[in-house]
This record gives sequence, C-alpha cells and structure tokens, in this order.
Amino acid sequence: MCLYAADVVFLLDSSTSVTEPNFETMLEFVSGVVQRLGVDSGIDRVAVATYLDDAVLHESLNQYQTSDAVRRRVVNIRYRPGYSNLAVALETIHENVFGRYGDRPQAPNILVVVTDGIDNEATVSDVRRKASALRGDGVYIITVPAAYEGSVQNMKKIASKPANDYVFRARTFDDLASLQQRILDRICQGRCSSYNKKKKKKKKRCMSAVMYALLTCTTGVHV
Repeated sequence: MCLYAADVVFLLDSSTSVTEPNFETMLEFVSGVVQRLGVDSGIDRVAVATYLDDAVLHESLNQYQTSDAVRRRVVNIRYRPGYSNLAVALETIHENVFGRYGDRPQAPNILVVVTDGIDNEATVSDVRRKASALRGDGVYIITVPAAYEGSVQNMKKIASKPANDYVFRARTFDDLASLQQRILDRICQGRCSSYNKKKKKKKKRCMSAVMYALLTCTTGVHV
C-alpha cells in the first residue's frame, strides 16, 4: 500500500461493443485493484462510474469505508449496452464527481478509464479537450484500452504525460487481470508525483499512512 492518500475514480465503458461477458471481466479487474488499495485504512477513497452517452455514478468517493463493501457494489453493477460518448462522460466526472461526493481537497485525484475505444472518431477532439481540462485541474488520468488496437493512440492523447507511463493496453479483456499490479504501481506513483509538486509549492510535509491512522486527520493528507 502506498503511503499517501488518493481519491480514485474508475470509469468503465458499458457500450454494446464491449459485450456483457467482457463488462463483467472489467468489474472483476476493478474489484481486484480495489482489494489492494488502502480503502480499509481510510487512506484511499474509491468511486466507480460507467458510461454510455453519459456517466452514471454507482458509488461516490465517501459512500463505502471498506474494500469489501466497495467490491460488493462493483460486482453487482449491471451492464447497460448502447452507444458511448466518452467526451460527455469525462465532463460529467469532472463536474459532478471530482470536487464533490467525498472528494478530499488535498488528496490527489486519479481517474482510471477502461474502454475498448472511442465509438465515433468525430468525437475524438472533444474527448481530448475534456481530458485536457481534467488534467489541467490536476487529475491524473490512466487509460486502459482493451481489445482494440485503434484506440491506443487516442488513449495516449487522453492520458497524463508521459503517455507511455499512463496507458496500459490489454490485448483482450482477459488480459486485464495481468495489469492489476502495474495499474496499482501507477496509481501510487501518480499520487506521489502530486505530493511532490504540492510540497514544492506549499512546502508542506506529506502525511504517511501510519501518521494518518494515528492522527485520523479530518483534512486528509497534509500536516
């Protein structure tokens, strides 16, 4: 477990092209990552959303306080096939999740997008613009393109920089399980990068997981 807190949001593609069996594999992947985050200690908070032409929030960042509770909710999310619009979904997450629903002001925001690609190439520029707005507000974006070669370059345009560090391709949905540790490592490195930047600007000391547990600081992550 990483030493510094983070608010992590998973955004999952629920479009028709994904198919229900693959969607369930995505849920298993998220459940596996959540199990290894610091939810039980209160260090990490997790939210999960799915998207078609909009994002649907299935659990907010402060809704569940244990990894088991989060995982039970995750595996019971229902598949909703249809046409997807990632640009609108990113905007919804930006406006209605980060900064609200339990998001801690000083905890780094990390968004993990799992998708089989962008349905309509005409929306690519919109997706890039919405992703840029998120990154501009300090959100670290990890993209996980699954089972579609053509989506990889687009996902690199969406992800945080350097893109090769924030894009994790799964050749098939079954390969998602093998990416769990790499995603966890990137989440950890993303939050530490955020704290290092804040430390330089604000000259504050990051609170470790041990200190957090001992002091149960209500403001979260800095002393």
